[in-house]
Parts: sequence; structure tokens; C-alpha cells
Amino acid sequence: MLKPHEASYHYKLFLLKLAHALMRFGEPMHKIDEQLTAAAEFFGLDAQFILLSTVVIAIFRGSHGSPSQTHFIQRSQGLSLDHLRRTHIIYHAVVHDEISVTEGIYQLSYIASSSEPVGAFWKVVFAFFAGAAISPVGFSGSVADSLVAGSLSALLQVVQLWGDQDVLFVGIFECATFALFVMFPLTEPRCTGWPLRF
Repeated sequence: MLKPHEASYHYKLFLLKLAHALMRFGEPMHKIDEQLTAAAEFFGLDAQFILLSTVVIAIFRGSHGSPSQTHFIQRSQGLSLDHLRRTHIIYHAVVHDEISVTEGIYQLSYIASSSEPVGAFWKVVFAFFAGAAISPVGFSGSVADSLVAGSLSALLQVVQLWGDQDVLFVGIFECATFALFVMFPLTEPRCTGWPLRF
């Protein structure tokens, strides 16, 4: 049986690991806020969460005169549906008292350290096909538009894999790549009348 201050420490650690895992595996930001707030209420913690694009700020207010604690969790968002599903299972099990908080912390650490089920090569291939498929479906693009969009989508995936540790670099490059290399080539032929359609 954990003492109250030990339990509080484990609850906070679980929430921080949960926030990190949800951000890393692709949970939408508004859902992260809902889940962290619900878990904090379940644990009886007076906590507030502020979410920015790649940062979660967790503020744990102290009780009985103890000082507040502020934690910053920074992580570039990725997407791993298998890991995200496993994270949700652990969250549900802890909140419904099926497993202990310390077991939940251990399992979240295990998931975070496990490898991705899909390698880097296949991520680039899937990115190409996703970019190529969305051009004709979403924007009535031609075959040439699909090839351009697929190639640039694959390039963006390569940059995300290459700059995984540098959040600022990837964020700036994502915006620049999307604005300059995806939107401009797909909209410019329609404005200037270039004969790129087959």
C-alpha cells in the first residue's frame, strides 16, 4: 500500500508518461486534454493542463501549503495507431482500477521503448500513396498532380524521420514544404492555364 505522498508522486508520473505517449503516438490535442483532465480528477489531483502544438504544460497545484509543480512535455507528434491503441488500453485499465498506477507506468514505459511495427521504408511508401491518392479524390487532380503530391508527401515523411529529434526544424520544414511545394504546384496550373491535364 502506497503512502499518500508516494501515491501522489506515482499519479503525477503516470499523467506525465500518459501525456508523452499520447502526443508521440498521434492522439488529437483536444482528446489529450480530456483524458488527462479525467485521469487527474479520478486520482484526486488538482491539476491543469495547457496544450500547445507540440508542448503540454502540466501544472499540479500543491495541497496543504506545498508548492505547485509545473512540468513541460515537448514531443513532436507522430502516428502509430498500434501504440496508441495499447496506450488507450492502459489508460482505461488504470482509470477503472484493473491495474495499479505503478503497473501502468511500467507498461507505458515499455510501449514507449518498443519499436515501431512498420519500418522507415514502408512509412515513406505509405506517405507516397497517401499523397498520391488525396490529390484526385480531394482536389480533382490529374495523374501528374498525383505524382507530384505523392513525391512531396514522401519527401515530407523522409524529413520527419530524419529530423525526429529537432521539433523546431520539422515544424518549419513541414509548413514550408506544404506551402511551397504542394499547394503552389497544384493550384498554379489552374490559374495560369498550363496544360498539365491528361
